[in-house]
Amino acid sequence: MRRIIERKIRYDSTLAEYTCEVVKLTKKYAVLTYEMAETVMVGTTEADMKIPAGSRTYAYYWTDRPYNIYIWRARSGEFLGAYFNIVKNTRITDQVVSFEDLIVDLLVRPDGCSFMLDKEELPEPLGNFENGCVHRTLDHLAESYDRLLPPILSETRIMGSEESFNKKLPFTRYRAEKSSGDLTIVMYHGWGSSADVFEEKAGILSSLGYQVILPELIYHDRRANIGDHFNPQSAQRYFWKTIFRSIDEAPDLLRLLKCPPNRVVLMGSSMGGFIASGIFSSMKGLAGLIVVNGSGSFSLSESIFREKDGRNELTEGERVEFSRYNPVESPILNDAPQLLMHGDSDSIVSIKGEEDYVKITREKADNACLTFKTFPGIDHQFTEPMFHEMVYWLKNNVG
Repeated sequence: MRRIIERKIRYDSTLAEYTCEVVKLTKKYAVLTYEMAETVMVGTTEADMKIPAGSRTYAYYWTDRPYNIYIWRARSGEFLGAYFNIVKNTRITDQVVSFEDLIVDLLVRPDGCSFMLDKEELPEPLGNFENGCVHRTLDHLAESYDRLLPPILSETRIMGSEESFNKKLPFTRYRAEKSSGDLTIVMYHGWGSSADVFEEKAGILSSLGYQVILPELIYHDRRANIGDHFNPQSAQRYFWKTIFRSIDEAPDLLRLLKCPPNRVVLMGSSMGGFIASGIFSSMKGLAGLIVVNGSGSFSLSESIFREKDGRNELTEGERVEFSRYNPVESPILNDAPQLLMHGDSDSIVSIKGEEDYVKITREKADNACLTFKTFPGIDHQFTEPMFHEMVYWLKNNVG
């Protein structure tokens, strides 16, 4: 999960900065999270709220609201309390979420009781402070927090349950911002990259009504990350292990997400395209496949890699292992739509692998719903026109 800075600008202009993890980040709305390093007492003696070390904070920010919301949950997932922070000038960038703190806060206990905090620190009466806007915001929150909190509590409860099983199969979820038929797009990243590379695209897709899942891959992200991915020995040792392991994990991932396969589109770029192709050819009933600069002909692509590197050909034992995962050798024929895109000048993953997959797929099924687009002069890149083509294809080919 990508890290970001929360910057609190106190009323006396001093700063407090905290490192958080990004749950969701758009230009106008953000959700961050972090684990409490030590036990803290919150609010007044009357409020009597204790947040133990190891609890998790979920922080919500809006650029068009005069408050932020903090939710505390114990390791068990139990709701410990909520905190409305009165603010102004909230700004959200890729590196920092900042806001100007206006001293007074509203604390809400699990039993629904609320308490105003820090009124005694105001430099003038509440009704006059900041021309009365803080008073008006507090009045609004006092009347509406029982309506504002339930959807956020529901969302953080889900986030907490995801975190517990994310230790095995970590991922980032972007929930659809509007309905688009409950379609989920699972996006697999490339070799030596990370799930974060798709954050911007995932945000756009979620705004269009798609739920997006960004899985973290073995030997990458937070999962036994080998670090030196572009060392030739590391790439040769772990590239296919990453692909085969990710294909094996896919059924468990979909079960954990509770996504029916017929509402899931697999998408991958570069190595992620190999993974998506392998999953698509091993599972029946998926909604679609999108591959950018990948390959569905594993043995051929590996032979091209080896020839380029001056390595020996695949052994018979290696060919047997490849055949277990190789899409062109799979007996499963998916009639779901496929969009394959490749730069015709790709110097990393030869277009020959995808061309072979297209040829064999069409030989197996004359009516295969497969679109293969090449992009002249494009090397190993996921370009903006490719992304636009993907969005257009989704709207017109997957219901």
